[in-house]
Amino acid sequence: MKKYLALLFCLCCVLNIAAQAGNDSTFVCYYSPTAAIHPNWEYCSSSYGTNASSVFEMYDGSFGVQMLTVYNPGPPLESLTFQSPIAAYNRSGQYLKTIFGPVSDEGGVMEDGYYSHIIRDGMGGYLALDRFHPGIHRLDANLQFAGYETISSSFGHVDRILELLAVNDGFVALSHIAGADNYAISKLNYDLTTSWERCTEMTGSVRSLSQTSDGGYIAWCSGRQQESHYYLNTFRFSAQGDSIWTTGQLSPYVEKIVEVNSRYYGLAYEPSGLHIYDFGINLLQGSPDDALLVIPTYNLLPHDVYGFDPQFKVIRTSDDCVVVAVSTPTGEIFKFDSNFTLLWTCNALEDERMGIGRQPLIELANGDLLYCAEIRSPFLRIALVRVDTSGHVTALDDPIIPAAAPSISAYPNPFNKELVVELKNAPKLNSRLEVYNLKGQLIRRLKVADSEAIWDGRDAANKPCANGIYFIKLTENGRILSSKKVTLLR
Repeated sequence: MKKYLALLFCLCCVLNIAAQAGNDSTFVCYYSPTAAIHPNWEYCSSSYGTNASSVFEMYDGSFGVQMLTVYNPGPPLESLTFQSPIAAYNRSGQYLKTIFGPVSDEGGVMEDGYYSHIIRDGMGGYLALDRFHPGIHRLDANLQFAGYETISSSFGHVDRILELLAVNDGFVALSHIAGADNYAISKLNYDLTTSWERCTEMTGSVRSLSQTSDGGYIAWCSGRQQESHYYLNTFRFSAQGDSIWTTGQLSPYVEKIVEVNSRYYGLAYEPSGLHIYDFGINLLQGSPDDALLVIPTYNLLPHDVYGFDPQFKVIRTSDDCVVVAVSTPTGEIFKFDSNFTLLWTCNALEDERMGIGRQPLIELANGDLLYCAEIRSPFLRIALVRVDTSGHVTALDDPIIPAAAPSISAYPNPFNKELVVELKNAPKLNSRLEVYNLKGQLIRRLKVADSEAIWDGRDAANKPCANGIYFIKLTENGRILSSKKVTLLR
């Protein structure tokens, strides 16, 4: 079954419409870490390499591409420092400057700072979560080191912070309590004082935290229980920190969980590909036996760089969709709707590897996606890529003016007798208008006359279809040009 899903997904990706055109709001920008760009690159150790890590928005609206490297000005060896230099770009993708740091105010001495990600602190500066340091780095408005911050807990000494999320009115942290399997989930104010905290016992190799669509939080841990079995414990909290439910079950291996409309999906990177499991509403339908989807993947470079886990990234977008970023033969960015129906793929660069930090991919206010990646052939380049809501991307130095995109409108929606489907900018030849169910099965092909079609709610055998959600898709030579979700209610 999994092999069938993988082959089917590969075919869908090959046939799916990918990045074709763009405008000046989308771009690919390259950065070469050489002394010609910034003199400090001359002292970065090539044996440790330089890696793309995360992207973030600064207060002035510019974009920061944060990298990871090791600074080595020469003997003695103790002078080695882990560094997180940042390349800054404006909103149009124009390179502005390189910010090498962290550097302390005391004589410009380099400080260790190997950041998994950087977020705004709400007070004009920034907070950086460090891979090695147990606290939080506080950075000033110029992204330079301003001091260490620690998080206190009533449950014991905090010796490591695993996650730091920026939320509307502060931050939420997942912290390990020394000497135990206890972890504190803390709501922090902008000054990093604690608003509330909860303690959970979390055992396993994977532990993480994310925000749910209603403003609450879910924490989870996953690990091996027996030779071929894993367990998954999940803890659901409200926005005020109240416990809503806790679950524990044998489960397929799960590294990340994403929630859309109270439905939960688990994702895990395995040798056969990226496996996506449907755990249902509030994880209560039990452990799925088979993957909902398997995305075939390949390793461009080793995936373990000083403990970072860069294998894939998944986010819920503002339009209740799911975006997955992973290195594959046919695409790096995949966008799915809330039922994990594939909407589009985007493969902007050849032989790219996504950034290895916690935020290699973010959503901008207008719904565009911004991500960082690295390309190692024929030489190392760090890439900043912006993708619009249709999966289109183009380079600034070679802009392409896009043709009017095909679109579908359907009314009334929901419908009970007949659905009128109207097409705009649809190609005249080799195009099809098709109806699919939630399982991705073809229900019926519709006849188009004068850019309009009628669906009477029946299948290809002229039998009435069951009530539910369907997708009207416009395709050309197997490529999906546009899709519309409709509801049949008799």
